[in-house]
Amino acid sequence: ACAFENYPYAETLLYQALSIMQTAANVGMEMITLPWLGRALLYQKKYDAAEGVLMQALRLCRENDSPRNEQEAVQLLGELRLATGNFKEAQTFFDAALQMAKTQDGTDAVAQAVCGASAVLRVTGQASPVPTLRLLFADGAARLPFVTLQTLLAETAACAEAGGHAASARLLRREIACARAASLARVVDSDWSPGLAVTRSRAAIPAAEIEAALR
Repeated sequence: ACAFENYPYAETLLYQALSIMQTAANVGMEMITLPWLGRALLYQKKYDAAEGVLMQALRLCRENDSPRNEQEAVQLLGELRLATGNFKEAQTFFDAALQMAKTQDGTDAVAQAVCGASAVLRVTGQASPVPTLRLLFADGAARLPFVTLQTLLAETAACAEAGGHAASARLLRREIACARAASLARVVDSDWSPGLAVTRSRAAIPAAEIEAALR
């Protein structure tokens, strides 16, 4: 349900799942479920509820030495701070999430943390498309999950727009719309590849910006 952005339905399902996991004392599944529940609450702007769930996830992951799930909770806490305007704490969380992701060699998690840190810079008047462009042109970009790729493309477009690169932003947003239209309806059938969106989006970016990102 989260993958299809049906967050109210996802919230209902995840609360039910969490109750089952807690009754069964299944800590491993509880650590997986809590960040997903926090995400569903966050994206519905239920910020207080999201805060409680994500802090619970963070404590549980640290108590049970689960760095991968801990990284996800830290990333989401960064997104929560960004959404509520606490940019200093958001940057701290994103920096921590990025370091954890690098330690775990998680390409997907690295991309999410870079996008979060980029968003903080953008909303505080320091926008640069370079960090996200560098990721878009990395070898692993075509293997990113659909949701992460969409976030990466959207943040690159937003930074290009904020940095005065209006033409690039328009092209990128066109490619985002194309990828989205071709994917969400078919993602369950696994007949759409993020690689197509990566290739098309790269082609939409002027050479000078590519060179700057890859230096």
